[in-house]
Amino acid sequence: MTDMASWFKERPLWLQDTARRLIQNTEVTPSDLDELVKLCKEEAADTVKPDRQAEVGSIPEHLLDQVDMQTPVRLNAIKDATGINALAPRKPLEFGSEPLAIIYGSTGSGKSGYMRLMKHVCGARAAGQLYGDVFAASLQNQSCTIRYTLGTQEHRVQWTPATGTVADLQSVAIYDTGCAHVYIDDEHEVTYEPPVLGLLRRLVAVCGEVDQILQGQIVSKPSALAKWPAEYAETDSQRWSERVSSSTSSQEIKARCAWSDHDDEALTSLNQRLAETDPAAKAKALRSTKMHLGA
Repeated sequence: MTDMASWFKERPLWLQDTARRLIQNTEVTPSDLDELVKLCKEEAADTVKPDRQAEVGSIPEHLLDQVDMQTPVRLNAIKDATGINALAPRKPLEFGSEPLAIIYGSTGSGKSGYMRLMKHVCGARAAGQLYGDVFAASLQNQSCTIRYTLGTQEHRVQWTPATGTVADLQSVAIYDTGCAHVYIDDEHEVTYEPPVLGLLRRLVAVCGEVDQILQGQIVSKPSALAKWPAEYAETDSQRWSERVSSSTSSQEIKARCAWSDHDDEALTSLNQRLAETDPAAKAKALRSTKMHLGA
């Protein structure tokens, strides 16, 4: 993933931060979007503080390595599930040692609850809502213990909904009726999508959401520039004023907006004419004076 890491290092900070959030949590939340929009605007205005820049800088390569996992990973067991559906296992749900494990049982045995739980843990599609235990006497915090093997080393994670997707388990494939609707019934879904392409697809989607938010903010703020009179429309000065931006140099603005003594005299004369209470009478008097002087 060295090439991917190098590519991300050349991208804007807010895009790197977006990728980091997607790798760690699979999706971005509304609060994530607000922070990304804020970072995008700060970066455009070159006002990102050094500590903030260090916080959201280049994505650690170990996170990118997790996207395209080469090390073998195996989900071993789920135990001590509490507050999730009506799951109350007396012993762990073991997945065995074979490449494929099938969960089966009678109606109400907890198959759907375990599937939803695994989808949230592994970041699978069509995860659905993780319901609480409606039969419990009091509200319980949702949690469970996950055992898995990465390479040759076994890991144990105390999981809660706040944990989100366990990065090491993103390559675990989960299939049930809900996934069937995603992979088979929906003609627009890709049947198999490599993890790296999945990351890039989600990254493009988030970029579109950020763009929509920024466009909405732009539209909601009317321009502070004065409207040009109709007679000056499509003039060189009018077209230039519409191109003025934060990148316009002070030298260019000074050259375009220079004010000479001649301009000052013309403005004074115009103000005097506009201040005249009876222009017609004044013009008549001036013509009379001109006629007497000519005689």
